[in-house]
Amino acid sequence: MGTINNNTGVQENSGGRGVRDVTIPAPFLSLFTGIATTVVFVIFVYAWKRLWNTPLTGIIFKQIFFYLLVAIPAHELLHALGFRIFSNMPWANIKFGFSLKNFVFYTHPDMPVNKAVYGWAVALPALTIGVMPLVLGLIIGSLPLSSLGLISIFNAAGDLLVLWKLREVGKEEQILDHPDKIGFQVVER
Repeated sequence: MGTINNNTGVQENSGGRGVRDVTIPAPFLSLFTGIATTVVFVIFVYAWKRLWNTPLTGIIFKQIFFYLLVAIPAHELLHALGFRIFSNMPWANIKFGFSLKNFVFYTHPDMPVNKAVYGWAVALPALTIGVMPLVLGLIIGSLPLSSLGLISIFNAAGDLLVLWKLREVGKEEQILDHPDKIGFQVVER
């Protein structure tokens, strides 16, 4: 993408602007996902038994096939819609793919956006197909709906870490999705 400025240690692109990487190492993401998945699952099982006092069947595991076919593409499409709607970014600037290196699907906008837009676009899938179905499923007693929400929240673990890292960035900063790592770049002025 550019060269490293020896005086500042910041990578500079061809336009002279510097970028600072804010990334999440893959081993840390794996550890976090494992711990977060276990904690959320235990809380869910406890809440389900307290609210409905019915056994949990294997439906959560049956949802995995549905999840692979529908929820993952929906998750990535929601990221893209977030960038498109919140920043009016052209569709041509939003790329989809799969990283063999990180073993994740991704949506990659190639234009910088402000912190708020980036945060909302990153959070959109976790909120819409994660938290909302999980809570609604618990309220109405729908195990399939709760399962979809639960699985979608598990898929959003990396997004949650990105949001956590985003808190370190000033609200006026411009954020550029990292081109090949889990995380983002802060565009220096």
